[in-house]
Amino acid sequence: MFRSTPWRFDPAFPANVYAGTDVGVYVSTDSGANWTPYGTGLPPIAVFDMVIQNANRFLRIATHGRGWWEISLVPPGGVNISGTVTVTGAPDNSGVTVLLNEGQQSVTTGAVGSYSFTGLNPGGNYTVRPVLAGRTFTPSFVTFNDISSTKTGVNFTGALSGSSTPTAGSVIISEFREQGPGGAADDFVELYNNTNSDITVGTNDGTTGWGLAGTGLVQYTIIPERHSHSGQRPLPCRRYRLQPACIRRGRSKFEY
Repeated sequence: MFRSTPWRFDPAFPANVYAGTDVGVYVSTDSGANWTPYGTGLPPIAVFDMVIQNANRFLRIATHGRGWWEISLVPPGGVNISGTVTVTGAPDNSGVTVLLNEGQQSVTTGAVGSYSFTGLNPGGNYTVRPVLAGRTFTPSFVTFNDISSTKTGVNFTGALSGSSTPTAGSVIISEFREQGPGGAADDFVELYNNTNSDITVGTNDGTTGWGLAGTGLVQYTIIPERHSHSGQRPLPCRRYRLQPACIRRGRSKFEY
């Protein structure tokens, strides 16, 4: 608990209230229901008086031993953070989860990749971080401390995460059944990810996925390339995945 002496109400937006305390200035944008520290760089020092200079939208503060300060007033509706996420090499920029303060709020991007967090409290500390399986983003996150104004153009670019060529034993065919009780439509391959990380099936040679070669009725089949941006999950670490298939001479079809 600390003392609050000067109180000032924004004449243009009465729900915005400023309180001078023994440890700096606090602001409420909801008529006093919630408070956050206010003023980038303002030290936690006793505030003796404040005055609102409405013509230029400033709050002027007189402190004990640290002179006077002038800070821009809170814009109406709080402050916003917005930007665009670009997923390189993908058909569009959808499916990216953008986290605010590690999940305090979150939004999922659409095809354009835009996102926005609105109505944030000035003076708060906010970190924005995009998340999409199989992608590494630049920058990985952006932090605003003592935010005092709306931030636009907070953009991120997601490239494919670095990966190495699969090694023997990374993915195991744990079971393979040709021509089960249901006939040609009852073939399947069961895969096991034998590593400690999820594996995303991908290619760089123009093919549609990893191939399995066989003889007789089983000529070949494809484990399709899995794009995280389309919502398909990678092969989960240390887990099985059943791949039902219809495998016939010269053609193949996998269904998810």
